[in-house]
Amino acid sequence: MKTGRLWSVAALLLLATAGAIAFNLLAPADRAGGRPFSAGEASLYNTVTVTVYRSDGRVETHVKRGDPWTQNLAHAIANLLLGRYENSPLTLYARDGAAKTQIETEYAYAAGSGYTNIDPYLAIGIGSGTLAPSIFDIDLSSVIAIIDVAAAGVSASDNGTHIVASYTVSYTASSAVTVREVGLYMKAADYNTNTYRYYLLARDVLPEPVPLEANDVLAVTYTIALEYNRPPLTWNFAALLFNYVFGLNYYAKAFTFTTVDGTSTSIADFGTDYGTAAANNVLERAKVRWGSGSPVYSSRVTNVRSVIATSDAVQVQVGSNSTHFYYNLVFSYPFASSATVSEVGLIIESIDIDAGTPNTVKQLLVLYFPIANPVAVPAGGAVKFSFTLAFRISP
Repeated sequence: MKTGRLWSVAALLLLATAGAIAFNLLAPADRAGGRPFSAGEASLYNTVTVTVYRSDGRVETHVKRGDPWTQNLAHAIANLLLGRYENSPLTLYARDGAAKTQIETEYAYAAGSGYTNIDPYLAIGIGSGTLAPSIFDIDLSSVIAIIDVAAAGVSASDNGTHIVASYTVSYTASSAVTVREVGLYMKAADYNTNTYRYYLLARDVLPEPVPLEANDVLAVTYTIALEYNRPPLTWNFAALLFNYVFGLNYYAKAFTFTTVDGTSTSIADFGTDYGTAAANNVLERAKVRWGSGSPVYSSRVTNVRSVIATSDAVQVQVGSNSTHFYYNLVFSYPFASSATVSEVGLIIESIDIDAGTPNTVKQLLVLYFPIANPVAVPAGGAVKFSFTLAFRISP
């Protein structure tokens, strides 16, 4: 990734390795040397806890740091950030092999004469396979059972720097079986149907097999921790990720985020790309907002501090190589008069055009880039912003 000579160029690199997602920012080149204006790193970890309650009263516990996330999660985050309808939604693969590009946050299916909206939720699988985990896994290698996570098995908290959420299921063995792998799934209904599918987000091979006898009870917990207080992440991004991808909306435990107009909500239409009828859609797109305010990062920032302009994506590139999946958007804005750009925000915008409701535009700032060395743009000049999201696809 390169910086432009006289242009403002910013890039975000998201790497998922060993269970971590790291953000690194390359930046607007100043006229003197093109130094990066900031760099940040945030981590998204999962930890697996397996507890066995033996029928004779013994209790055994096994804990491990999760293996790398799957491509499904990488694609879900890209879709969440980049506006799924307008910017080529990425494919998620169900455990039955079905490829879906519209796996969104509310799933509408026909229920009698009307429609029902269903948020995605999570499930945990146990299996006996020993194949090494791969970013491309779409299922456990040998499934014993998949158990939907109930609301009673969900907890979520925010300590000011991290969101931590735990999801627990239990399984009672009817006969002897050995558990060697576990997996975290997102469960979703296909649009306009009552067909449910499971999408694998993480697959972990246990460090040692766990043999069960009849009537033994196995409890499996996935604990997910996201550090959100480093640039360019915002609290809004963290809340949106947990609300929709990790199911907190479904479990009535959603976090509140704040739109650019100052409205606090946990149920705005972000992530929802269709309405209650096929012709009435909620369109979502990504935008860049340019600002000239104080370039001071805060995870709770909800808008650039002094808005200059807002622009749409003008170029979209999607691809992969042997180590990474990447998604690149390029934005630009021509200035009729001179301006100084000191901050840039990535915004997702949702337009609700459901029948019977007025068109309502909602905007949510999800990434914020403070520019330590503001870029002076002359009258008639242009600013260019390149946003690259890359996921490591090999362990």
